[in-house]
Amino acid sequence: MKLFYIVMLLLTAVLPTARGQVSGTDSLKRLLSKTRQDTTRVLLLIELSFRYQFYKSDTALILAQQSIDLAQKLHFSKGEIRALLRHGEVLRFHGEFPQALEEQLRALQLSREIHNYEEEARSLGSIAAIYLDLGENRQALNYLFQSKKIYERISKLVRFLLAAVAAMNWLFVFDGCSGKE
Repeated sequence: MKLFYIVMLLLTAVLPTARGQVSGTDSLKRLLSKTRQDTTRVLLLIELSFRYQFYKSDTALILAQQSIDLAQKLHFSKGEIRALLRHGEVLRFHGEFPQALEEQLRALQLSREIHNYEEEARSLGSIAAIYLDLGENRQALNYLFQSKKIYERISKLVRFLLAAVAAMNWLFVFDGCSGKE
């Protein structure tokens, strides 16, 4: 059972960072050089920070901080949350756990303020990963369970919305076949 929770922790916090790190950095840098100071730039900075995380981690920290600053300037809350998560993840990679935890908690608070449940769940998973690194397994499981609850709730909502769309499509087809205008 304990293994299940550790696997869930990895899936919610670590797996999103398992993609290839190096590929595409040149094209991202080209896009970044052509992009205005807007929300697209925030997202590009976050992605570039992600790509540099394991081989140019100092650059990844700088890019993540730039994305936080720009997101705040633009009042782009979702981008700020993602930037905080990225910054916290790079700090965690550096072994700077208190600072990483601070960034993840800021992301959690902001995601709750704007009712962004997916980012809230992601923040909780990232916090759990930090506590796991610190050897505080009970605390890690606490945050992991909170993340799991939200992901389950989101999943139920998605299934409901898909069923509602299917029902609406069925009604549309049914009404269309009935000859009513």
